[in-house]
Amino acid sequence: EWCGEDMWKAFALFDPHGDAKPAWHAFAAPRHDRPWPKQGVFLEILDGRLHAVPVAEARAASRAALTEKIEAFGRVNVSYIADITAHELVVGDYSVVLRASLSGNLDLALRPDTAGVTDWQATVEALDPATHRLVLFVRNPDDRLVALVQQAAQGRGVEAVVHPLEGKSPLRFGLGFTVGTDVAE
Repeated sequence: EWCGEDMWKAFALFDPHGDAKPAWHAFAAPRHDRPWPKQGVFLEILDGRLHAVPVAEARAASRAALTEKIEAFGRVNVSYIADITAHELVVGDYSVVLRASLSGNLDLALRPDTAGVTDWQATVEALDPATHRLVLFVRNPDDRLVALVQQAAQGRGVEAVVHPLEGKSPLRFGLGFTVGTDVAE
C-alpha cells in the first residue's frame, strides 16, 4: 500500500517505515475465524406504520429499467435524462427516483397512503439474530412503534440501528452499478 507524507498518511495501513499500523490487524485473522457480515433488513417507521424498504428489489428493478433506457437512447443524453425523470418505477411501498442514478444513488421515496407491514411483530420474529441486522429509518423518534420494534428486536437478540431522518427526502442508498457502462452488459 502507498503511504505518503501528506494528509492521506493518516488513512494508510502502514507507516512511512513500512510497519503495520493497528488497523492492519483487522485483516490478520484467517477468513474462517472472522464473522460474516450480517444482512441488513431495512425498515422505515412513519406515522405509526412500519414499511419494508425493498433495497435489493429496487436495485434489480432499477438495473432492468435503466438497461432498457440506455439501450433505447444509446447513451446518457438529454432525452435519456428526461425519460428517466418521467418514468415511474414502483417497488413495494416505494417509488424509485431513477434520476438519482445519474449521481450513483438509489433514492426510494415512500408513496403516500401505503398500508405498510400489517404485522410488524411477525416481521421482527422472522429475523435471525445470527444473520440479520435491523436498520430502522425514523422521521419521528417519538413514534410509539419505534420503541416497540426496538424492544422486540432486542428481546430476540437482533442488533437494531436507528437512523433518524429529517423532512420528507427519499431514503438514499448506493446504486451498486454505473449507468452506461455495466448496465448494458
